[in-house]
Amino acid sequence: MKPPRKLSVEIKAFTTAAALTSTLLASAVTSHASPAATVYPSAIAPLYQTAAGPAQIASLTPGTPLSVATPPANGAAREEITIEGWSEQGGGAVVYQAPDLRIILATLGQAGLSHRTVLGQQRDSYGTVWRHVELSGWVAVSSVVPSVATVWATAGKLFATRCSVCHALRNPAEFTANQWPSILRAMVKNAGLDAAQVALVTKYLQAHARAQ
Repeated sequence: MKPPRKLSVEIKAFTTAAALTSTLLASAVTSHASPAATVYPSAIAPLYQTAAGPAQIASLTPGTPLSVATPPANGAAREEITIEGWSEQGGGAVVYQAPDLRIILATLGQAGLSHRTVLGQQRDSYGTVWRHVELSGWVAVSSVVPSVATVWATAGKLFATRCSVCHALRNPAEFTANQWPSILRAMVKNAGLDAAQVALVTKYLQAHARAQ
């Protein structure tokens, strides 16, 4: 016995709607799983010259934003990234976030200096010439995360547990980004922080510091 025509139409409409919903959900899942456009080192990370070779051209600090140039293939060990920042003329080995912010993004080796591209330059109020630079290279996929909040969460816990032993925990907004490195250096010995932990906590404090 055939179902009434009206019922057949309703069943067909329901089936079509269900198929469309399934397609949209699949599309949403695919979009959510797509590679991040920006990734962040979770700790000090080497920047390599090529996708597979051992040559390093720079050292990246935790939380530095890295623009993904080419999404890594499934199972790839490294991904290609680009970083932008500012270096003092004559002191180009260190790349800062901005001319007036001493937030270190990367430290370049000799090979890194030859690979960087100068995009422009400007002079600050003290007469120092700053170069806007760009550097491309490869990072280990395992060394980066898609959200900087993940990096700051780890750093914040470390800061809270190690830097409140001798005194009340400082508020990151108590000092500016340029002040925090020297202040933290005075705490390092008592806090028992190693070089990698100092780099992580320093970037965390600078990212959450008081405005200049």
